[in-house]
Amino acid sequence: MPTSYTFYVPWNPSTKVLSGDLGGDGVPDLVATTKTGDLDMITGNAAPDTPPTLLSTAAQAPAGSSGGWSDYYLAHRGSAVGGSVDDLFAYNHGTGTDAGHMYVVINDLNAPSGTPGYPAAKPGFTFGLHTDITNQPTCLIADTTRCGSSVGLPADWSKVTGLTGVGDLVGNGSSDYVLVSQTEPGTTARQLWLYQAVSGPALINPVLLGDGDWTGFTLTVGTVGATNTGGVWGSGTPTLIARDNLTGSLYSFPLTLNVTESRTDNTSERIPTLLHAPVHTTLQSALVPSSGHLCVDGNGKNTANGTEIQVRACNGSSAQVWTAAADNSLRALGKCLDVTSSGTTNGTLVQLHTCNNTGAQKWTTGPNGSLINPQSGKCLDDPRSSTTNGTQLQIYTCNNSANQNWTSSASAGWNTTPATALAPVLPASAYPTFASPGDVNSAGAGPDGNTDLYVTDTGGQLIEYPGTTPSGTTPAFGSPLSLGTVTDTAVHAWPLSDGSGTTAADSVGPLNATLHGASAWTNDVSTGSNRGTIMNLNGTTGYAATSGPAMNTSQSLTVSAWVYLNALSATTNSTFVSQSDAGETSANGFQLYYSSGAQVWAFGRHNDDTTSTSFTAAYGQKAVAGQWTHLVGVYDAGSGLMSLYVNGHLSATTTYAGTVWNASGPVEIGRRLYEGSYGEYANAEISDVRTYNTALPPADAAANNDNPTTTNLN
Repeated sequence: MPTSYTFYVPWNPSTKVLSGDLGGDGVPDLVATTKTGDLDMITGNAAPDTPPTLLSTAAQAPAGSSGGWSDYYLAHRGSAVGGSVDDLFAYNHGTGTDAGHMYVVINDLNAPSGTPGYPAAKPGFTFGLHTDITNQPTCLIADTTRCGSSVGLPADWSKVTGLTGVGDLVGNGSSDYVLVSQTEPGTTARQLWLYQAVSGPALINPVLLGDGDWTGFTLTVGTVGATNTGGVWGSGTPTLIARDNLTGSLYSFPLTLNVTESRTDNTSERIPTLLHAPVHTTLQSALVPSSGHLCVDGNGKNTANGTEIQVRACNGSSAQVWTAAADNSLRALGKCLDVTSSGTTNGTLVQLHTCNNTGAQKWTTGPNGSLINPQSGKCLDDPRSSTTNGTQLQIYTCNNSANQNWTSSASAGWNTTPATALAPVLPASAYPTFASPGDVNSAGAGPDGNTDLYVTDTGGQLIEYPGTTPSGTTPAFGSPLSLGTVTDTAVHAWPLSDGSGTTAADSVGPLNATLHGASAWTNDVSTGSNRGTIMNLNGTTGYAATSGPAMNTSQSLTVSAWVYLNALSATTNSTFVSQSDAGETSANGFQLYYSSGAQVWAFGRHNDDTTSTSFTAAYGQKAVAGQWTHLVGVYDAGSGLMSLYVNGHLSATTTYAGTVWNASGPVEIGRRLYEGSYGEYANAEISDVRTYNTALPPADAAANNDNPTTTNLN
């Protein structure tokens, strides 16, 4: 899975700006690329019900990309042109004509005067201001063990596999550094190279920062132990946090300038100590049955505490991948090799357990391939030299026998430079995206000098692990907090951006809609909007309809749409989305609309499947014509609660007063069925209609904002 990493662009040292800030409020923000190739901003200091902001459409990415912003590793923190908000570095890892190019992309808010659209009213990357950084820089330090082709410096950018920001290592406000993950030529090993980012923009002074193989690790950087002076957070130790995507274990690497190197210009500089990638290894038994080697294995890949540690035929699965950590633990599946109940007697069984830094989880290497638990003084032992799959291991008096000999499959040194492990455990299979914008907030709502972690789960939930008090230079994190959904979970979606023909395609499911009457495709020309092609309806005969239902309206549901009301009629409602009953004979099961009587936005449900006039509606805030508005209607079948959200904020609620019934007819975009006939044709432009077969919870209904699936988080 390609992963994008945040890194710092050099910013103007005379400008007071917090690194990571894209929007100008002084708080770090997250950038998310979407499955549709768009670029979104998740505002750092926003409440959970604040929707993400569209920064740029796929078409506005640098030229030559086939997948929009999804073709890029993206990075931000600081301005490359001395502006007050962040710009972007963007590396094209796609297959288009610009694949392999590194760009700096200027934030619209930092655009110089004379740029078309200047001055920008909001953050974004829509002005097309980008510069191609063409050349791989040459070495400035003389030490050939830390720079040069002999230690794997590529000749160009074609080997880039990720970008990670380090920030101001020197502490002078302008000496910013960047990690570029690159494959060592002639190998598959991924190394970490440190570059200095300077104005121009350019990257100079490459230094090998991490050897070994960093493949399979997601990287982010935060500052640990920052202090507050005069209301400004500063100092602290920049720290690289590496997530093992397979096991979910997190590892911490302080980045301190403690090595002095001579430069080719006869000056000197200080660089960080060389880091070593955590090493995956299997542990093979010296007992070799005719069927092949046996490995130390977590039974069934189970991660529950108490899972048996056993011998099983080596199979290369994650249950047999072990990593040594600096606390002398051995880790697999995100947990630790543990002596049950801290036992010290012969025959005490060994299990998998949450890592807790106790003596039951300490292991050292001994003679003849043995693994010794110092607390008991005994060795990891295969009882009775069994070669039967599923035999649970134990501790036993060390005796230099083959059933206590465990050979690493890795090269020498797999346990000589172990890294410091952290909690929580965040495997990529459960948390596809992982990043840190820096110190965003704390239990007291404001920054506290501790870096925070953000992940998204497979359901699209954005989850924060707030930073807590560190132990020296080792970061720590608190309990997770859900911040809503940033990934779209719609079961049907009509972007209404088709542009030609009479079919409005369902981008999620098979339920296309057909345009009828005075409906037309047109380009959105409203000020400050990026809606692109939309459907325009004239309020008389125009609409689009599907051939069948999108949802069971007797159950919980959510419907959303972007609407641009052309006028505030005092006599005629405008219905944006509804779903008719079977046979289209009586009424609608839900209706998202403009109510002309009160001139407000509304969400309604007919109380039964008849031609009566009985309905229930949640009436929201005053409607506004001539601007795009995002409407979300939510019906919770369990409680009967109907909720209307307008532009990311709860606007109205009411309790459904009717009977439970299912309108199993077509979805109508631009009209509704009432008293047996169609009417309330929308006088509006409509875009991005979506339906959900659940009642989205408040944070999701507000924060979802119809986001396409998030693929990368920065």
